[in-house]
Amino acid sequence: MEGDDVQSVEIPPYFLCPISLQIMKDPVTAVTGITYDRESIQKWLLNSRDATCPVTNQPLSRYSDLIPNHTLRRLIQAWCTTSSVDRIPTPTPVLDKPQLLRLIRSLKNGDVEKAAFAAGLASLEVLGNGVEMNRVLMGKSDVPKLMLELLVKCSTKCLIQCVQKCLAVFNLVWSFYWPTQDFEMYIKENSVELVDHLSAAALSDGDLSGHALQALKRVLEATCLNKLQLLKVDFISKMVMLLNRNSSRTQQPTTSIISVLQILIYLSSVGRNRTKITEAGAVRALIELELSKPPTHKRTTDLIFGLLSLLCHYVEGREKFLSHPCALALLAERLLRVSPAVDDQILEIISLVSKLSGRKEVVAEMLSVGMVSKLCMAMQANCADYVKAKARRVLRRHWSVWDGSPCVPLYLNTIHHR
Repeated sequence: MEGDDVQSVEIPPYFLCPISLQIMKDPVTAVTGITYDRESIQKWLLNSRDATCPVTNQPLSRYSDLIPNHTLRRLIQAWCTTSSVDRIPTPTPVLDKPQLLRLIRSLKNGDVEKAAFAAGLASLEVLGNGVEMNRVLMGKSDVPKLMLELLVKCSTKCLIQCVQKCLAVFNLVWSFYWPTQDFEMYIKENSVELVDHLSAAALSDGDLSGHALQALKRVLEATCLNKLQLLKVDFISKMVMLLNRNSSRTQQPTTSIISVLQILIYLSSVGRNRTKITEAGAVRALIELELSKPPTHKRTTDLIFGLLSLLCHYVEGREKFLSHPCALALLAERLLRVSPAVDDQILEIISLVSKLSGRKEVVAEMLSVGMVSKLCMAMQANCADYVKAKARRVLRRHWSVWDGSPCVPLYLNTIHHR
């Protein structure tokens, strides 16, 4: 019996979850004595601003123990059978804290080269891929820190499969983890070693590279800024190598590229790193990457031009940019074709280049590749005022050179008087 047929049957009120008002599939009792369906009460506790019991309004911990009510579940299943209602399935066993702590203890004390260790990691990954509450409990039990510690051990022994599982579990649980003071101290003391191991894993192929890049981004974000400037040039070179590798592929693993770009942008928050990134060949790699992909990858394009605009604030970055034969043509081609955010980034680059590196040949090339026409179009298009202001400033700056060009609309000849 399904749908409307269930509505025609009188359901005992104590079979209904007080939150969803549906028959409970996995009844659990909270410490307040009220029974709910497990999925409903877990969502309530995770999403409500103040964790309270919905019925009694008493305070209830977000991670309060929920005791399975097996007797009630069997009653509901028996009633479903006698009432010709689809029988609710027996729920999958949920991870409990003692079980998790035993698994953590066996991994901490285990030999990474033994089969039992790999089996334990596999079990942890299966649990992490299970219900959301498993990941919440794993986050509460400091599993992310354990995964980083085991990652170093496994990476040192070149146990690639174990490294991949450590990273997979780390990324699964990270969103449910509130870093402790102990974790922050661990990152602070071991950030350089962690970055070395993670960047080596990032150069691998397949899922391992993607997992490593996600973990690397999270570790760097948890690292204090003064540690970021101590990162080796070799690490930045590896990130640029990933950009080069993906620019030569016909199918782009977008999530991996986005992670690399986000990492480089985050590193650029420390000015000294911008020089390292430029010296590692990032400017050319970024241009080649954008040239190799259609502008439909808006998120990727936004990050590429965002990073280029940061690097072009320095003279080395501008010189590397202008040394690429397609750089200015790429800006002209992408302007007004992708998104307002990309338009803003492109105009920032044009403004920096034309103001601080505006040699005669550069200004002439801007005209020949259609940049001036695009700037004029930006003045007429339905763009934000600040975008039009940037375009106007560039046009004014070199108007004496471009004045009279056939690509400039006649009515814009008054721009230098505005």
